[in-house]
Amino acid sequence: MFTVAIVGPIFGLPMYEVFGGPDFANHGPDLPYASRTKAEVSASSTMTLGEVIDRAALDVGITVEQGRVSEALTGVVFYEPEDEVALKPRREPWPDTIRIVDANGTPSWRVRWDETRVDELLEAHAAGLGVGDPHRPYLWPTIPQGDLLQQFHESLWTLWNAWEYILSGYGTYEIGRRVLDRVRRGRASFTDEGGLGLPWPQRLGRPHDLFAYLAGEARRAAEVASLLGCSTQQAEGVLWGMGFVCGDDGLWRVAQDAAGRALYESVQQIRVLGRAPRRAELQAILELGPPATPSQSEGDE
Repeated sequence: MFTVAIVGPIFGLPMYEVFGGPDFANHGPDLPYASRTKAEVSASSTMTLGEVIDRAALDVGITVEQGRVSEALTGVVFYEPEDEVALKPRREPWPDTIRIVDANGTPSWRVRWDETRVDELLEAHAAGLGVGDPHRPYLWPTIPQGDLLQQFHESLWTLWNAWEYILSGYGTYEIGRRVLDRVRRGRASFTDEGGLGLPWPQRLGRPHDLFAYLAGEARRAAEVASLLGCSTQQAEGVLWGMGFVCGDDGLWRVAQDAAGRALYESVQQIRVLGRAPRRAELQAILELGPPATPSQSEGDE
């Protein structure tokens, strides 16, 4: 059973009315927890946290013009003992991702908060990855600005940009050139939307499911495109950018060349670190020394 407590007042982006229903103007952060309006939601282990919040919103009359209430929210936080007096101040935006654990209880991928299943949420908190009581989330119908924790698609974009920055000084480094080529294909897949399917946050909202699918057996690009809800060309770009390669049989597997392995390892570091690797961490993957000077590069050609 989940107890969802309401925080107010309701508001959206400046000059836009995103949410409808009661304004909960008297439910500001200073209100003690016991005095807040709450909704009790019975949830199975396979329900998502987003579904829990949506059921609570329905119960208290909060609506959005289109889609689901949870899709309009930036993030979620959970009850802490200090909230008995007043909502504990959160200096950062409410997290929009939850870091789950793998089958061994080891910290794994970050997942969009509303896509996180109940069993994943409880396992993450049991492993010490969450703050507060996971059975008592808050629902604040607002859209706070800013973001500290990156969703997977954002971490992937950050990773690709970091590779571009690092390798720009290694013009004659063959492995580096191959990494850059694949990174650029990945970035092109993100920017060429083509009006197809879901946006990238939803497509890559559960990276552990994607990598489990790719690890199960070699896949065709069309199969991956169907899973992600994008074009085959976009799927191919993302696969290149994550360190996969297409064989003569048309099936995609983890690349075995140095450039592909470096890219795949760097993507897996997002899972291990809970963030995109930093420049020094990427340099260590390829064991890069200082970049060559222009004169050295010209002499090597």
